[in-house]
Amino acid sequence: MDSMAVLPAYRGHKIQKQMVAAGENELAALGYRHLFCTVHPDNHYSLSNLLELGYTIIVTIRKYGGLPRHILYKSNGPAISALRYPGLDAHLLALPGAQKDFKAEWQWLRYRVGGKLFAALCTPGLQYGAYGGRTMLILKCEPLLAELYRQQFTDVVPGFYSDKRNWNSVYLDADLPKELVWSMCTHAYEQVFAKLTKKMQREITGIQ
Repeated sequence: MDSMAVLPAYRGHKIQKQMVAAGENELAALGYRHLFCTVHPDNHYSLSNLLELGYTIIVTIRKYGGLPRHILYKSNGPAISALRYPGLDAHLLALPGAQKDFKAEWQWLRYRVGGKLFAALCTPGLQYGAYGGRTMLILKCEPLLAELYRQQFTDVVPGFYSDKRNWNSVYLDADLPKELVWSMCTHAYEQVFAKLTKKMQREITGIQ
């Protein structure tokens, strides 16, 4: 991403943050998985926006005729999933009534049915310890099955930023079989769909 600016009259409303998030979505759709940007160390507002979006300062050097610049990096989660598991987005959206949106504040690509979350894609920042820097698919899961998956696969861990009893995180830089990941997605959907009202279930399936 290149230069970005907000007119003075519109500053203070996190517009830059929204523009960066929109740009990330466009880059993800094109398959880009590594994002870099620069900001002057004294530009506290822009720096704050980028850090909130999950960027990490990797080095501070002089550029553009000797001006100090932070170089920031972020791994673009949805793009990685598209490279490692092509068709993942299509599989999730093919489930009856599934809808997708992007939660800019969390940097989560969310998949919901009946307004309820059943899956999400994200790349937590490095401040989140063991979860940091790795792109993951967060999935609803029946508690006993969730524990079984964790015991069998080291790249399936308790859900990030969610109820760890009922959610798993699947690292997408791993080599889990595609069929297994697809099955986990379908199970996550079924867990949420089953809790919807009968009326909403009928509206989604079209079965009266």
